[in-house]
Amino acid sequence: MAIFKIKNDAYAEIEQRFFCIHKKREVRHRIIKDGRSTYVTQCIHCGNTSTPIKKDQIKQDIEDLPEYDDRLEQQWRKLKSLAYDAIRKAIKPQLQAEYQAYLKSSEWGNLRRKVFERCHGTCELCESTSAEQAHHLTYERIGQEKLSDLIGVCIPCHNLIHGRE
Repeated sequence: MAIFKIKNDAYAEIEQRFFCIHKKREVRHRIIKDGRSTYVTQCIHCGNTSTPIKKDQIKQDIEDLPEYDDRLEQQWRKLKSLAYDAIRKAIKPQLQAEYQAYLKSSEWGNLRRKVFERCHGTCELCESTSAEQAHHLTYERIGQEKLSDLIGVCIPCHNLIHGRE
């Protein structure tokens, strides 16, 4: 069984469902968080957005471009987020089973060993107790973690991280 196949298949289905198939897109002016201007194409139906476009690639007068529709994009993102939440809830037992199987794999064992080598067997939080567990700082690359995604921790610190007593 491939690592995290159930999750990957479910998430791929969501990505496919939310992939923009509409033909009508417009080049729009967008103000990003730090106040700078950027230019993107945005679907006028679902709000899906392209990566930024260089000014010299825009064929129309920049002053005449419509403003970016944040509301439309936020609506699209909210629907997509709800779909992810629903699928995670629906497949939670299978996800937990996949994760537990991963924790028993040789791949995880090798990575865990490297974490303990890096921290010299000492908890990377309290720095006073032996590290006994490897903790994920992110699950973004689960199954393909970078060493920097993990820290070695003692059991009390690991419990503290997860809010357990």
